[in-house]
Amino acid sequence: MDCVIPQKGVTACVRFDRQAIYVRSDSANGYFKLGQLTKVVGGDTYRCQNNNTNSAGNGTWVGCNFSWPRACYRIKSGYGQHDWYIINDVNQLKCL
Repeated sequence: MDCVIPQKGVTACVRFDRQAIYVRSDSANGYFKLGQLTKVVGGDTYRCQNNNTNSAGNGTWVGCNFSWPRACYRIKSGYGQHDWYIINDVNQLKCL
């Protein structure tokens, strides 16, 4: 499993062998948490969202399955509310 450095209350990980993104809420700060996988060439983007925003959701994981092609991807994390979101600058490059 490949994970980006936790930032802003979110941990995002990818299991390339299962074609899945996992997102953990690391803080009960009122924001949903995002994991994002973006294809380096072509820009196809896959996002998984953890909607657990309160203290009951702190430490919870959400998983999303996709079907993506073999390529190079950037893994990022983010957070937001119903009408906006921010993707953190820290990312990890992974080529399949």
